[in-house]
Amino acid sequence: MKLGGAQEGVRPSVAVFRLGVCLLMSTTGCYTYRPVTAPGPEAGARITAVVSGAGATALSPLLGPDVSEVNGRVVEAGTDTLRVSVMSVTSQRGIPASWRGELVPLPRANLNSVGERHLATGGTVLFGVGLTSGLYLLYRLLGGPGIIEGTGGTGGGGGR
Repeated sequence: MKLGGAQEGVRPSVAVFRLGVCLLMSTTGCYTYRPVTAPGPEAGARITAVVSGAGATALSPLLGPDVSEVNGRVVEAGTDTLRVSVMSVTSQRGIPASWRGELVPLPRANLNSVGERHLATGGTVLFGVGLTSGLYLLYRLLGGPGIIEGTGGTGGGGGR
């Protein structure tokens, strides 16, 4: 007989643990930003754009004073301008500020560099293996299935 869709021979607590590990693994990831090559980036790409000194001055009415970096998603990539849905900006002092996806045109002439976000498979696999191993070790150290199912003891507070 199967309990709650668990595989036969696998206790429900073990199935829940495995499901939790799978969910955690599917939501974590390590990312890196790689320099964009011509003509990129494409629409929908997550980018970080480093603003030049002159660009910070020119873009200050749109982004605020002393912005050094813009993070967001490319909405449209023209030859001269990137239209970006901005998620955050970082000042020259390193202070981040969150945005809510406002569309901002970024002239390429005002940018020192543009990096596109990519999944770092090696780092993600290494992080996932380490996290899974650590969680399994913690699970075993705390009593394995007994922490979820209880010990099945006889109680002890019965009447006399």
